[in-house]
Parts: sequence; C-alpha cells; structure tokens
Amino acid sequence: MVILIAPHEIQNFEAVYFNDDELTIAGTNVTSPARYSNKVYIELIGKGTSSNIPTHLVSNTSWTSSHVLTDQAYIYLRLEFDAEAFPQGIPNVTAEMSGRKVLDTRSDTTIYSNNPAMIIRDYLTDSVYGLGATADEIDDTTFEAAANDCDDTIVLSGGGSEKRYTCNGIVDTANTPRANLENL
Repeated sequence: MVILIAPHEIQNFEAVYFNDDELTIAGTNVTSPARYSNKVYIELIGKGTSSNIPTHLVSNTSWTSSHVLTDQAYIYLRLEFDAEAFPQGIPNVTAEMSGRKVLDTRSDTTIYSNNPAMIIRDYLTDSVYGLGATADEIDDTTFEAAANDCDDTIVLSGGGSEKRYTCNGIVDTANTPRANLENL
C-alpha cells in the first residue's frame, strides 16, 4: 500500500498507528506490538523524490521509477497476511508528524513551525491549497509581531513552560478558505 499523508514535504514522522496501536519501527520493520513483527515492511517518506522511491515497491509491484510522488509525504507498507496479526483485515493506518515547512519571515528560512502566525501567512500565500496572496498583499511586520507574541514562553503553574500559542492540526481543502482560516 502507498498511503499519501500530505501533498507536500513534512519535517518528520513522529508516530505511526495501526488502528489504536502505536508501532515501534526499527529500520523498515515493525517490532512492536509483537503480533506485527516480521509481518510488516514499512518505509516513511517525508519528501518524495526520484532518488528515494522504496526499492521494495518497485521490485514487488508494477510501480516504476517514473511513479514519483514528488515533494509529497507518504507511507509505503507491505503486510503479510496473518489472521492473528490482522483479525479485522487491513488496519486503519494513521500518523502523527511534524508537518509542513513554512517561510518564517523573521529569519528568512523555510522550516517546520507550529507558530500560528507563520502558518496563517503560509496559507494566505500558498497558490495551490491556500489563497494565493502575493507578498505585496501581506503585511509581514504585523505577522512577525504576531509570531513573536505566539512564541512568548509561558511558565506553567505545575512546572515547566510552553509557547503561548501553537497551531497543530490539518487544513482540509474540502472546507472553505474562510473556515480554514477560522480553524487556524
């Protein structure tokens, strides 16, 4: 199976789940939960390129080197049939990830960020999945001030600290742009 996770590059995969079970992955093999050991071959691709197509995918299927999920994040899985390991059939596969890289205009770097101001700016300027605003239509000074406010460190009453605001989730292109902005 090839499971598209995001139509863009991601920073990295944090966790992969079969139904409610978090997988422990060593190389390309699932080692835990034990029932999946030696039953699952897995490759996590954070950015599809012509040089990182899973070799097992090409050698075991009709997939060729011409099939490139360019700049897309995906999971390649090969499951060995085992009624005890997969009593309900093919599992529901989900993933947690550090997602899309966005331009942080404060440093002029494109990096993974969960800063709401930088994510909203990215959504506004993205011409494929966002609103396609031009740089001239964006007030970077205001976005940078908001980003700095979001990054303020807040001391927690129970100990430790965290950023004042973060944005963690997905943008659903089936929603209206207004609904996506409200959610962000």
